[in-house]
Amino acid sequence: MEKGKSWLGMALFLLLAASALWLMRSLYESEMRDPWTRDGLVQADLVLVASPLSGTAEGVAVRSSAEVREGDVLFSVRSFDGRERRDVRAPAGGWVVESGLHHGSTVKAGEALFALAVRDSFRVVGYFRETHLPQIREGAPARVTLMAWPHRPLEGVVESVGRGIERSDGELGPQLLPRVSPTFDWIRLAQRFPVRVRLKEWPPEVELRVGLTASVQVLEADKAKEGR
Repeated sequence: MEKGKSWLGMALFLLLAASALWLMRSLYESEMRDPWTRDGLVQADLVLVASPLSGTAEGVAVRSSAEVREGDVLFSVRSFDGRERRDVRAPAGGWVVESGLHHGSTVKAGEALFALAVRDSFRVVGYFRETHLPQIREGAPARVTLMAWPHRPLEGVVESVGRGIERSDGELGPQLLPRVSPTFDWIRLAQRFPVRVRLKEWPPEVELRVGLTASVQVLEADKAKEGR
């Protein structure tokens, strides 16, 4: 009886071990076939808005996070001599990222006052390990999941794969000697490269915000490679 129980326990252990190995292999193959990263974020082109002349701000029509259209008057500025007054208009449609400008603020010519996040430039950039790069090609379909909207995955297309990153090793220190970080021979950390994803559509309920955290998965990478 005891012998039968021991064989049963051993068989159960082997079954669980085999299942765990199969699961690990399946996850590895899935990750290599459809590369995935949680290191992603929403980016957009930022346009700096500055005054064309030095003077006093008047008629400030925007605030932080306000949506503007291209050509909208953002504020006006009057020269200190009071003779010249100019309107400053939005160079592109989008959102005011942050603005502390108010009526009566003193501004200087050419000094940036706030930034606009351009509406049509929003995209997602995922940072993938270099071991995934052979499976990623431009034009491959991608799935983006934002941390703020985890139940609303977004469909996109790989627009570009980064060609280079900057490393600190090799920079000269105060003594004009190269600065090299120590490494462990048995540990090799993979570098991460930016992969830019253009979203096919952005639903109205998902608010556009620069810096949102995102997970990015490149789908059917091998098929996309064959189709090129």
